[in-house]
Amino acid sequence: MVMTVNGINVWKASGKYDTLPKYMQEKFDYVLERKFDTMKMVVEMGVKVTFGTDVATEYGNKEFVLYVNDFGMSELDAIRTATINAVELLEVDDRTRLEKRMLANIVAV
Repeated sequence: MVMTVNGINVWKASGKYDTLPKYMQEKFDYVLERKFDTMKMVVEMGVKVTFGTDVATEYGNKEFVLYVNDFGMSELDAIRTATINAVELLEVDDRTRLEKRMLANIVAV
């Protein structure tokens, strides 16, 4: 499962949320609450999650924080969403090992 959960929070943090018409604010709040409920359920069920965000700013990285603090995912599983799980989803297994002639991304924690 790939779900961007932080997009609405970015709107709220930007100050633009308050300038939206009331009906849009209500819809954002409705969707945000259900996204959080859905993600909590997905994590509890053990569904494989792949990191997804359409926010190319510092807010995009806050998805990891939400995965751990709000949805109950372990830190290691949160890292796996953007590494191993993403590799499997995209079927690019030449990025999973540190070997000669292989592409690789290294995450140091």
